[in-house]
Amino acid sequence: MELSWIDQYDFSRLDLGQLSQVISEIPEKHLNFLLEGFELNQKAAEMGLVYRPGLGAGAHLSQMINQKLLDHSCIHKIKMMVSAAVDARMGGLKNPILGCAGSGNHGILFFLTIGLYFQHFAIQRPVSLSHVYAFGLMILAAIKHSFVPFYASTVGRLRPGFYAEQG
Repeated sequence: MELSWIDQYDFSRLDLGQLSQVISEIPEKHLNFLLEGFELNQKAAEMGLVYRPGLGAGAHLSQMINQKLLDHSCIHKIKMMVSAAVDARMGGLKNPILGCAGSGNHGILFFLTIGLYFQHFAIQRPVSLSHVYAFGLMILAAIKHSFVPFYASTVGRLRPGFYAEQG
């Protein structure tokens, strides 16, 4: 049986530089599906802003930005959109999201934070958003795999916005 190109790597033994190199060699067409994570989770955020489900934290942040109580910075937009998408998901709206590492809220945080950052700063090539997503997901998987006994008890119980706040 012939191994695919991905099977030739033991990702657990690669350092960050080697991992970056391997991911940079993946043709973008094989990673473009990751862009759907941003699109789905952004739609969930928009639903959260319109319908104000759950705690309505995203809509409240939007209101604070509109009233100029918070500036319209990249970090405030990310906090608003992540909160609104989590509100939509946890508030029971029937909109699909793309999770990661077994968590819907972590997927919302991951895809929206990186995607909105790319949008805000209009990042262009040579860095592709799909390659950044792939690199980040590999790091997340390595961390989760390494710390499963500790991590398993906290999954889904941590406030996703906390991570975005850390900048």
